[in-house]
Amino acid sequence: MLHIMEKLGESKLKYWGFSYGTFLGTTFASLFPDKVGRMVNDGNVDARDYVSGAPTHFLQDTDKVMDSFYGFCHLAGPERCAFYASSPEAIAARLDVLFSDIRKRPVIVPASASLNSRPEIVSYSKVKRLITSALYRPLVMFPSLAEAFAALEEGDGRPFLNLTSQGSEELPLCESRLENPADPDIPTPEVPEAEASADASKAIMCSDGELIPGDVESFERYARKLMDLSKSAGSSMASLVMGCVEWKSRAKWQFTGKSGAPLSP
Repeated sequence: MLHIMEKLGESKLKYWGFSYGTFLGTTFASLFPDKVGRMVNDGNVDARDYVSGAPTHFLQDTDKVMDSFYGFCHLAGPERCAFYASSPEAIAARLDVLFSDIRKRPVIVPASASLNSRPEIVSYSKVKRLITSALYRPLVMFPSLAEAFAALEEGDGRPFLNLTSQGSEELPLCESRLENPADPDIPTPEVPEAEASADASKAIMCSDGELIPGDVESFERYARKLMDLSKSAGSSMASLVMGCVEWKSRAKWQFTGKSGAPLSP
């Protein structure tokens, strides 16, 4: 970031970061405080927690976002929310019933030329991962999430596959379906953007943080802690760290958290 700034002839950084980008912003500001001009960090990552090897703070308010799904679905009414019920609590209970059913009887989607070239199984774990993704983009994904839930109740997994990019577990690739991209009333694409790849995410995160113990008992304790913190996303977010177990490669320049230059290993 410093090199790019210098090549552009900029003396001060002007920066907008979100999600992992807030960790980059925090790191840059810690290393080069005199080089920061204007910085906006949106959706801040707790930097110390992030590199600890057992991060938990990212789940602090997750269930509040899920509660907003129940609340706003009820307020929207049956015509605007496909998963409507008589109260927010009733919507939450309806989802619990869906979870119980799909855990025992996953929904099978036959192959079709228009949607999925091979049969797909919509399992309990896939639905949990979709919810985790939706909580990151509630304004964009909640209406479609409600439609996917309602369809799964009827044994139809096609809306679910549509929402998860034709059956893959990654979000759809960067795509905009805006008829008028300049329209200020429609600032976001209908299809969410994918900000990263699984390979890049693991390589960066695992190299940034502390070494993670590889024994089953340690990871079980960590996963249980996440599930206690968040009913809606704790179990699926445990996989964020699981891929870093016994990861030996370290970042070439690993920041220790102290002001000044990073230390080379």
